[in-house]
Amino acid sequence: KRVRENLEHQYENESKQRFEEDLIQTLLAENPFEIPQALIDNYVDAMARNAVQRNPNLKMEDARRAYEPNAETMVKWYYLTKRIAEAENIEVTDEDVQEFLEKNIEDEEKRKEILANKASVERIKDDLFYEKVMKFLEENNEIKENEIELD
Repeated sequence: KRVRENLEHQYENESKQRFEEDLIQTLLAENPFEIPQALIDNYVDAMARNAVQRNPNLKMEDARRAYEPNAETMVKWYYLTKRIAEAENIEVTDEDVQEFLEKNIEDEEKRKEILANKASVERIKDDLFYEKVMKFLEENNEIKENEIELD
């Protein structure tokens, strides 16, 4: 039974990931726009710096090379989600963060600790923002389902 549950969970995650990737590619293709190369370079630099901070054995050039292929897509997706959120009045409130923490973290002291850490709160807000935008897009677009094979 546990193996079946693990496989189902894996399938759901992979299916969701593929759906989101396809949705992002479709929306970017249907809404073309240019962004300055400097924004792409800044994104690559920031991601590479974070990767090197997490893994000091990683060379900056290698980290940059790893992020460059998807950088333009990621930056465009960031700006497109911001535009969608503006147009549809999608926002993440402090109450959303509180609700998320109460649902996911039982220990009240741990919740207070997280709320006191500005970077943690921003990360949670970013995640909740992404979830809200994706939920809006799923609910307001015609979705064609396809069977997929698990590798």
